Amino acid sequence: MPFRVLILSARPDDVRVLQRALANARDGPFEIETASTMLDGLRSIGSGTIDAILVDLLLEDAQGLACFDRLHAAARHTPILTLCGLDDEADAIEAVQRGAQGWLSRGYYDNYLVPQSLRNVIERMKVERSVYVAQARAEITLDSIADAVVSVDVTGRVDYLNTAAETICGWSRSEAHGLPVADVLKFVDGDSGHAIANPIDYTCKATRP
Repeated sequence: MPFRVLILSARPDDVRVLQRALANARDGPFEIETASTMLDGLRSIGSGTIDAILVDLLLEDAQGLACFDRLHAAARHTPILTLCGLDDEADAIEAVQRGAQGWLSRGYYDNYLVPQSLRNVIERMKVERSVYVAQARAEITLDSIADAVVSVDVTGRVDYLNTAAETICGWSRSEAHGLPVADVLKFVDGDSGHAIANPIDYTCKATRP
């Protein structure tokens, strides 16, 4: 099934160039929807699945970064690329800081790399979304069990505590993140009550190249 792309621009010439470029994509054409105002663009987003949005930040009813912010709020998980010229490239750069996946420069819309770049952005964001969902589900599962779970990276620094581990260790997940595991998780001898070497820290040090 081809990807569906919304081109949101009040510049008919730009829209035609982009439509032609995406229709002639080597890996197959895209399904294109167009809108010239923010209001119509939001209606398109609400009426069905849009895989990517190309937006000119100078619309009749929305301009500049306020235009991007409004669109991004309505399509949080949809990749957005801005369309810009040299005079508004600063807004395009700032939009990336706010969540845009990049921008296309006017005059290069018909470049043969545009369709492939757009396809790559869509596929990458789908993968990132899948990983995020899987991680969220895993954390929910870990938080629901009574056993303490502490996860560390290869250097022996904490990158995750479940709820039970937070209670036992006395550290919140955010406080413990990035700290050496020996600082967060203390081991004591069951008979003497004296502190003993942390086996997790020892294992991490022993396996380092």
